[in-house]
Amino acid sequence: MSRTAVDLFVHIVFCTKKRAPYIHPSIESRLHSYLVGIAQKRKTKILRINGMEDHIHILINLHPSVALSDLIKELKAYSTSWMKKNGYSIFAWQRGYGGFFDFKIGQFKVRNGGERFEFDVEFGVSV
Repeated sequence: MSRTAVDLFVHIVFCTKKRAPYIHPSIESRLHSYLVGIAQKRKTKILRINGMEDHIHILINLHPSVALSDLIKELKAYSTSWMKKNGYSIFAWQRGYGGFFDFKIGQFKVRNGGERFEFDVEFGVSV
C-alpha cells in the first residue's frame, strides 16, 4: 500500500469547570460551529456534536497526523477564549477528557442523551 489509510472514529466528552451550566442554549449552536471550524483546521471531521449545559459530546473522524490530546487541547483553549470574548467571562473547561473507541462487527455505536448513532465504517455515516 503506497498511502496511509486510517478511519479512526473517537467519541470525546469533556465538561465545564466544576460542571457549571455555562453552555447556554443561546450560544450552544455557535459554540458547536466554532469547534467544528477548529477541528477542520486540524484536518479532522466532526461527525456529530451535542451535549448539555455542563458538558459536550463530539464524535470525530481523527486525521492520522493529529494527536488526540493536541486536538482536545486546542478545542478547549480556543473555545474558552471564544466564549470569554462572547460575554461568558467566567467560562472554563474542566481538566481532562474522555476519548472512547468501540469497534464491533463493522459498526461504531454511541449512546448520548437517549439518541443512538450508528456508524457503518464500510458505507459511511447513518443516523
